[in-house]
Amino acid sequence: MDTTEEQDEVSDGNENSLTKIVFKSDSPTKKRVKTGVVYLSFIPPYMNADILRRMLSKYAQVGRIFIQVIQDPGEGKRRKSKEDTMHEGWVEFLKKRRAKEVASILNNTKMGGKKKSKFYDCLWNIKYLPRFKWVHLMERLNYERAIMKQKLRAEISQAKRIANHFKEAVESQEYHNKRNRRKDESMKVQEQEETSCVQLNERFKQKDTKEIKGKIMAEEKRENFL
Repeated sequence: MDTTEEQDEVSDGNENSLTKIVFKSDSPTKKRVKTGVVYLSFIPPYMNADILRRMLSKYAQVGRIFIQVIQDPGEGKRRKSKEDTMHEGWVEFLKKRRAKEVASILNNTKMGGKKKSKFYDCLWNIKYLPRFKWVHLMERLNYERAIMKQKLRAEISQAKRIANHFKEAVESQEYHNKRNRRKDESMKVQEQEETSCVQLNERFKQKDTKEIKGKIMAEEKRENFL
């Protein structure tokens, strides 16, 4: 029997039962090619993934590319112009050996190209990352995103607490203002009532005085008459 055959059928004495035996091919299996990842600590402004791929593809086959803005915690959320924005990136080469060679050859050299190009005088800042795979980058990015989400949730929660505290302070102030206004109005009404009572008492007092004077004068006239 030829062992190079991919498949053969052998009978075990029962015509209705056939056992299939698969023979492995003698041809050597292809060895899986390992990829390599390089890190670019500086990517010039206006350079996108397509331009970077086109420039690096001259030296080796390029796989995946990821570019992101470098976040400086000291600058806060101040908006920067595109020329001032710093970028970093990761490039995956389809062959590990070629990734090492490209990083070794290009690091600290001019990007070159046409002299009119914006990137002509820029230098490559490229480093090969040993034992680093694209999945490690994805894990790192997912972790950073999770940290950012957690930080954002904490900031939102703090902002809500501040807003609620301010709202409670405003409501408390409004309540005390209303209470003071009611108290002032009540005092004014009370003062008006007291003033009215005093005026009324004075009126009755004046009336009583006139009546008493009249009686006294009548008594005096009577005494004089007698």
